[in-house]
Amino acid sequence: MATQLKIKHMKYVLTGAAIAAALMVLPNCGKTATEEGSELQANGVAVGDVRGTALVNKTIRTRLLDQSAQSTFTFEIERVAGNEIYNMRRLLGQFSEGTAHTEFHGGEPNPFGLLLWHQVLSRFAEGLGRVCDTPDSPTVTFPLGGGSMQLSASYHAKLKDACKLEGDKKAVLSKLWRATVGFGAPAEEAAFIDLFAADGAELGALAPKARVEAMILAMAMNPHFLLEK
Repeated sequence: MATQLKIKHMKYVLTGAAIAAALMVLPNCGKTATEEGSELQANGVAVGDVRGTALVNKTIRTRLLDQSAQSTFTFEIERVAGNEIYNMRRLLGQFSEGTAHTEFHGGEPNPFGLLLWHQVLSRFAEGLGRVCDTPDSPTVTFPLGGGSMQLSASYHAKLKDACKLEGDKKAVLSKLWRATVGFGAPAEEAAFIDLFAADGAELGALAPKARVEAMILAMAMNPHFLLEK
């Protein structure tokens, strides 16, 4: 039974990730798109380039982590999925090192790069999901690599509320979305809330740890988190 539930949970997570990945390489529906260099323009806003590990790490450190903890400044998301993925970190979006000309590699979304990001962000989501099992501790650990990180008191509280998902569920999810992704995507925020809080939502019925894992993965794979704007 446990194996069946795990398979079912992963089906939901992978389906959501596949949808997010597809959105990353398509222009927004209903908008006029023109190519300008290697970027895709939609209403004057550049979309389509992966932000890369440096900017994703900066976002996580700023929005999620305790600014007084030493681990905040050494956290690197490219390490959380183990050495095999870390050795391919250049494909996640990084500047080249040791060359005469600095170049950014891995910025253009492609199937293999998105698969690597999915692996990294899945392990990241698993780490945050463990908060539901140990709600009194703001420390998040990553068994495959990356050590640990310390959540800020504010983000830790929002994550614990998401673990319980009681009372005004939409408000709980809205606060978590805005703390993680930001305020600039109201339509995406509404879709995220419906995914977990709408009547009969299957993802909302998952066990707390699995549900939070799915939430974090859905937010992190969203173009508004992972792509340049």
